[in-house]
Amino acid sequence: MASHESFCKNLVDYFRQAALVMLGTGMGLILSPFSCLYGDVNRGIGFVNRFWIFVTPVIYPQLTEGLWGILVAINPVTPLLVTTRDLITTGEITNLTGFWITSAIALITTFVGWIFYRLSLPFLVERA
Repeated sequence: MASHESFCKNLVDYFRQAALVMLGTGMGLILSPFSCLYGDVNRGIGFVNRFWIFVTPVIYPQLTEGLWGILVAINPVTPLLVTTRDLITTGEITNLTGFWITSAIALITTFVGWIFYRLSLPFLVERA
């Protein structure tokens, strides 16, 4: 059983940074065509990022109660960062299922974003 636990920890350790990069890349690939077409998207991204920083439990522990707990729970970055923090500080993984679900969502988002970007590129070039 101990070898299975260490295998899971090593696997999560390898995928944690890749999942964060894939999630950000996928979201960027989806939003970049809109940003090229509409200038307000850049301002909207800045506004959302200011709010998103406070909803992501980087320094404070993950909240589970109240409205703030609901916002933290639906944040797609929360399982990735909480798993990383747990591995660094305690060596235990508290939300392995959420980590793998979010990693799958990150992979799907990257793939869909890449397809969307490739399909929208001719239209963006035509408008420029």
